[in-house]
Amino acid sequence: AENPVLLRCRHTYCAECFKGLCLKSNAQADICAACVGEGDKCKNAIPLKEIQDNVDSSTFEQLLESSFNTYSSGTVQPPTAAISTV
Repeated sequence: AENPVLLRCRHTYCAECFKGLCLKSNAQADICAACVGEGDKCKNAIPLKEIQDNVDSSTFEQLLESSFNTYSSGTVQPPTAAISTV
């Protein structure tokens, strides 16, 4: 992968694919991005710190703002499991 991004779940994405995954999750009104490794079977939540470390600051701010707006509008239900932010 070009400019590889290795997630804690051990799946690797190229930097642009990782950014696209985060933006796609956000566009689908998901509160958090999830890994789609192993043919979309992984589903591990991607911690905010991992996203922040691997996308540019402008993209990260866009993701945070959009997630907050989606959550505060009541469009999605709050997650039932804790989201890791480490």
